[in-house]
Amino acid sequence: MKNLSYLLVCAVVMFVAACSDDDTNNNPTIKENELSMIVPRTNGSGNALLFKDGTLANPKSGIDAFESRSAGSKLLLSYKTLGKENGLLNIAVTSYAKADDSTFTVDPTPTLDEALYSKSFTGTYYTSDHDSTEVSTGSLTLSFEAKGTTTTVYHYNFAPEEGSAIVGSGKFTLDDQTITFEDNEDSDFVVPTGNFTLWFNDGMLYLWKVGENGEFFSYALKQD
Repeated sequence: MKNLSYLLVCAVVMFVAACSDDDTNNNPTIKENELSMIVPRTNGSGNALLFKDGTLANPKSGIDAFESRSAGSKLLLSYKTLGKENGLLNIAVTSYAKADDSTFTVDPTPTLDEALYSKSFTGTYYTSDHDSTEVSTGSLTLSFEAKGTTTTVYHYNFAPEEGSAIVGSGKFTLDDQTITFEDNEDSDFVVPTGNFTLWFNDGMLYLWKVGENGEFFSYALKQD
């Protein structure tokens, strides 16, 4: 009889826990007309969506050929949340429209200095010309030295999917949500030069820039 009572108590506990999980999954949040930007995932396995509040999302449905869309493209979409998985918010998109003429910014990152200096980040990069006819992708590592008086040294190591590795160093400065790269040892197209918008959260670092002629540069990194 005691064994039966024990089993019944265990069954009730498991049922309550399952119901709690179901409640979380069955109470999605509905969002409408949210601006997002397509960014590469840090592990190089496809795309993700970055929202203005810094949320990274994985559209499980609702966007045609999402994985083949170019990084840097902006979408205005409505969706419902499906819960988090591997650091990404799964969403079901109910409607979307291109929004490439929109200006995409993210909420400021607190204590940005502490987030970057004396740290190393590894991930993937995506660069393209104005009409995406010339695209370069691969992996990279960016290492930032301790904060200097005016500018600070950083080191880069690009490993393109096609071609030879590009290894060198340059200098950078931080200003609010902008990072400026200069004095690089290489002039290759994929090496960052000039002002990039920056977003950092929970060890994830995204840098992107639209060039004067419509070129797009994107670096998706994770802290080592």
